[in-house]
Amino acid sequence: MILETVEVRNVRNIQHESFRLQPSLNLVLGPNGAGKTTFLECIYLLIRGRSFRPGLLNSLMSFDAEDMLVTATSRNHNRAFRIGISKARSDNIRMRLNGADIRQISQIAALVPTQTFLPDLSELVFGTPRVRRSWLNWSVFHTDNRFMDVHRSFLRLLQQRNRAVQQRSADLSVWTEQFVKKAIEVTAIRESHLQGLNAHFQKTVSSLAPDLNLTLNYESGWSENSLLEALQRDKAREQKIGHTRLGPHRADIRLQVIDANGELLGPALRILSRGQGNVIACALKLAQLEHLRERGVQCVVLLDDATAEMDEIYTRRFFNLLNSTGSQIIATGTKNTEQIQAEIPQCVTPNVIQLEAGQIVAA
Repeated sequence: MILETVEVRNVRNIQHESFRLQPSLNLVLGPNGAGKTTFLECIYLLIRGRSFRPGLLNSLMSFDAEDMLVTATSRNHNRAFRIGISKARSDNIRMRLNGADIRQISQIAALVPTQTFLPDLSELVFGTPRVRRSWLNWSVFHTDNRFMDVHRSFLRLLQQRNRAVQQRSADLSVWTEQFVKKAIEVTAIRESHLQGLNAHFQKTVSSLAPDLNLTLNYESGWSENSLLEALQRDKAREQKIGHTRLGPHRADIRLQVIDANGELLGPALRILSRGQGNVIACALKLAQLEHLRERGVQCVVLLDDATAEMDEIYTRRFFNLLNSTGSQIIATGTKNTEQIQAEIPQCVTPNVIQLEAGQIVAA
């Protein structure tokens, strides 16, 4: 799925603009404060129903506006779609697909798989397990039709089991049995998916950062073979703290650095520099894009100055790999067109959008 046009009204400093996009590389250029990141934020809002920056949705509205609107036309092979999201300052968010109201943003998210490369990219390596779980869940969602329903059921059971733990309910064993069954399903789907991703990750790392060697493994969220037995042994501590400590909601993706001989050096989050972490985070997301491409899924990539900390060699490698995934790329930058042209594949002619103070001045 690609985006063909995006219309924005009353979002931060963009009052009313229409953007035309091409299927490959789109460069959104301009000085700081021009509205480049805001444009990416609009696309993210349209597809995910929230901003990638902290704050309430009303904070996205232009200062003197009472509502905001983002719409887009998109195409998947020969099928055209129109999607939209709007919000009045005093009302709830409204989402539409082909002219009809929808209740779940996942209907749009499923149509337009969207990956981000933002300035906080290295948090995928150095951040909390929640960040890495979210990373894994994203590509599972777009490649396994079972996952969304299974994961939602698991989260509901987690809530119900937590309530039973807090109330010391006699039904705890019943909720535990159902929780364990769904937890094992979630874990099996995630583990299988990560095995497929790992091959792409290793290949990407060898191309992007050949001096680094890493392993990628799934940690289930409990240390024993039987989750049921682990929960039974943890019962007293659970009741003390009032929630379920073990399960897929505590899972992590373990990145370990190894030397050229395969000897373990230690966790990536302790060994890698910030710049190296940024490169490995790029490799993790590029691996997902390639994994989806193999399955006939074209993604939209939002790139907000994510290569700013990379040197020219890494940047060229990154754009070559990104271009090979067949994704639609929408990238921001403060460099001029000539500087960026030197970093991207020569076979790519970008669509350049120049922004100043929230307005297109050249396209």
